[in-house]
Amino acid sequence: MVFQDYDSGEDDPDERNTKDEYVTGPEGDYENVDTQMGSAVSDGFEPESEPDVNEGLANGRYKAENEDERIQPQAENGPLSGSLMTEERQQRLFNAVEVGYRELRHHRELNYAMVEEYVGPAYVDDGTHPTKYINLMAQAIEAYTMILVGSNPQVYCTAVDPTLKGFATHMNVAMNTLLDNIEIGSVLREWVRNAFFSLGVIKVHMAESGELIAQDDILMDPGTPYASNVNLDDFVFDASARKWSECKFMGDMYRIPFDELQNGAYFEDAVKNLSPSKTLDETGERVEEIGREDNISNTEFDEMIDLCDIYVPRDGLIYTYAVHERQYCTLKGEVLAVQEYSGDATGPYKILALQTVPQKCMPVAPVTQWAPLDRLANNLMRKASNQAKRSKKIIGYTPQGHADAMRVKTAGDGDLVKMTDPNDVVPMTVGGVDPAVNAFMLQAMELFDRMAGNLSAIMGLGASADSVGQEKLINGAVSRMEQSLQQIVNKAANGVVSELGELLFSDEFMEISGEIALPGFPDVTASANWTPEDREGVISDYKVQLDVYSMNYQGPGERIAVMNQLLQTMYTPLMPILQQQGGTIDMQQLTSKYAEMLNQPALHDIVKFTQPEVDPQMQGGEQAGGGGMPQNTNRTYTRRNESAGDRSGVPQQMIPQPEQPKT
Repeated sequence: MVFQDYDSGEDDPDERNTKDEYVTGPEGDYENVDTQMGSAVSDGFEPESEPDVNEGLANGRYKAENEDERIQPQAENGPLSGSLMTEERQQRLFNAVEVGYRELRHHRELNYAMVEEYVGPAYVDDGTHPTKYINLMAQAIEAYTMILVGSNPQVYCTAVDPTLKGFATHMNVAMNTLLDNIEIGSVLREWVRNAFFSLGVIKVHMAESGELIAQDDILMDPGTPYASNVNLDDFVFDASARKWSECKFMGDMYRIPFDELQNGAYFEDAVKNLSPSKTLDETGERVEEIGREDNISNTEFDEMIDLCDIYVPRDGLIYTYAVHERQYCTLKGEVLAVQEYSGDATGPYKILALQTVPQKCMPVAPVTQWAPLDRLANNLMRKASNQAKRSKKIIGYTPQGHADAMRVKTAGDGDLVKMTDPNDVVPMTVGGVDPAVNAFMLQAMELFDRMAGNLSAIMGLGASADSVGQEKLINGAVSRMEQSLQQIVNKAANGVVSELGELLFSDEFMEISGEIALPGFPDVTASANWTPEDREGVISDYKVQLDVYSMNYQGPGERIAVMNQLLQTMYTPLMPILQQQGGTIDMQQLTSKYAEMLNQPALHDIVKFTQPEVDPQMQGGEQAGGGGMPQNTNRTYTRRNESAGDRSGVPQQMIPQPEQPKT
């Protein structure tokens, strides 16, 4: 094992966060890397010719728009026949993938160490981690995760062409139903949390739908659009790229049951020579190993195999290969499946980087900037704790005061004690928390709060300033920081949702039930089912835009506050216009909403509603036609010029008027 100490100074090992602070993991054997790998990264994978693209299958799911475009396994031709991936180019790809994964080793080790500090010693429980009294890092990450993705997001679909507004409405209902079904909120929360440790990666793909349909007398799973998180331990990309748009490839490793290779989704000639993969031994650099007591090698219930999807933007294809050694991401054999990618230019892997670095793809993880202060605060807290445990109160006495000391020792609380000389018996305190240590600890916590973006103000834990004006300025600055992060996350989330929308549109079998309320008739609904017959062509022909909203968490109290603000500032001042258009405020429905959102059903017992009373005279006059207000009325406006008089508030007739001179 290789250990590295983050702190420059020496301190008591018992007061450290970990036994040897930052654990980087074992030294992997990367010396047997082929000497041609370096050139493979820089050369790229440009095809020698541009043959017709043959579309295949990745992960057992087709994405072809029609059945004729799918590659069927053919023993006489072999997987590479007629495709863009020649054998020579494939070997260069294998070398470049291994180099790219090796270059990410430092980031994987750093991610492992940061997650280990995040979960704390209680989760690891291996006896090498001392007590962590205050987990400032976990507090900061959970606070930002709640702020950025506090609830399940919704999508608002708009059409540039007004004639396609109906299609946009149908797609809006289908998209929101799909996002709820795949629990996109949980996926995005993990995505954001991963971005604080290293890099957030979401893979948009077709997953198992759990349903089978008959297609050409073959039962098949049509699949469903899905978004999955890819851990940094399983992610690989072009190490020579300076930005994501320059990456010549991206990929991820995953495990599937070995018998799924026999379901006809993969090339038969490439599958027949494969065997199940062994469980990866402990490496000390994979997050999944944190908290694991024993090596679980060869303990899986089903036989599994490691596969790797590699997306090559220049080809517009996703290649699936078997993994030879997962620890080094070495690939082997022939291509198992080929899938055409028809999404946007960013590819199927959606990246979330919170703090980018110039000329680098990998960002700076925010937790790496917080971790030293977290460790420092906990070191000082443990030092103060040890000092407090060693402190004691004793009673000293002189030889002459021995008798007095014995009487004090046996006396109870509140007893009277006869003493010859009180100065002969003196209580003393030995040890205790050093005020300097305590002050330094509080300062470290305050610095962490500032480095993390003023967590006290973000979480509402207390005032950050002495005056109301200063507090408003601080909250305004915090809001701008939150807004900056929200813009980064929302922009990346829009990319995920747009990709899901393209998969939903191109899916020839997906059907989603839905209803929409008719304009002007909120209680009347119409069918808005999403069926394959409702769409044709490609989604770009419809010029629709998908925007994510409602990601921020709002509690019931905050939602009621928004409702009250709208009623006071919008609807009440415009009540005359609202009434002219036949609108009114339903107080009964408003009371029901209050009772539901505040979880106070007693409101229904307090506020009672009955049938409104009608004035008999007015009702009778209306029936007779004499007392009611006629539908058409005429009004005469008379304008008179009068002096404004004195505005002192005293009636003019009470003010003595000066006597007019007689003529």
